[in-house]
Order: sequence, then structure tokens, then C-alpha cells
Amino acid sequence: MGHYLVDSARVLFAISLTSISWGAGSGAARAGALALAGGIPFGFTVFASAVEGQTVPLVLPFSALYAGWSLLARDRFRRGGAVRAFFTAAAWTSLLFFAIWGVWQHGFPEFTRAGIIHSAH
Repeated sequence: MGHYLVDSARVLFAISLTSISWGAGSGAARAGALALAGGIPFGFTVFASAVEGQTVPLVLPFSALYAGWSLLARDRFRRGGAVRAFFTAAAWTSLLFFAIWGVWQHGFPEFTRAGIIHSAH
């Protein structure tokens, strides 16, 4: 249950920051580039946490929805700036890793069950 609480908080954090920044303008290109650079490792963290915590049913659809929304919003609006760039990079990165892991493992087993990480027990 704890993993669902943590990942639900991440989802709400992304939605909240995106909503807050929506009216803030597009931001500087440098801030967007830094947000993009930070979003990629965050996206991997989101993926890894969801797989090991078995919260893929929550996180994968959210990542797909955010990634899809980012494509639609990009063409219509120039708002959201660095925050949107950060979470867009994170969403697309996590989707890439979900796709690779899901195809390779024929689903989303925990890393420990797949033998990628060995348990300390």
C-alpha cells in the first residue's frame, strides 16, 4: 500500500506543478533544457519505482496520458515552460523503459523477481 501512496503523490505532484506553471509563461530556453536534462533521470526513477513497487497499473497510464497530453498541448499552447518540459521528459522516458521492460519480461515483474537485483535475505 505504501508504494501506491508514494506514486500517487508523484502523480499529484506532476499535475499540481504543471497546473501552477500553466499560467507562468514559457520560461527561458535554458531552464527548459535543464528541466529536460533532469526529467530524463526522473523518468527512469519513476519507472524503476513503479516496477519494484508494483504500482505499474497507476504509473504507466498516467505516464501515457501525460505524454499524450504534452503532444496535444505543445501544438496549441506555449505555456508550462520548464515544469512541463521536466514532466514531459520524465513521462516519455518512463514509457520507453516500460516498453522495453514489458516486452523483455513479458510483463512487469519486480527486478528482484526477474533476477536483476538480488534480495538481501
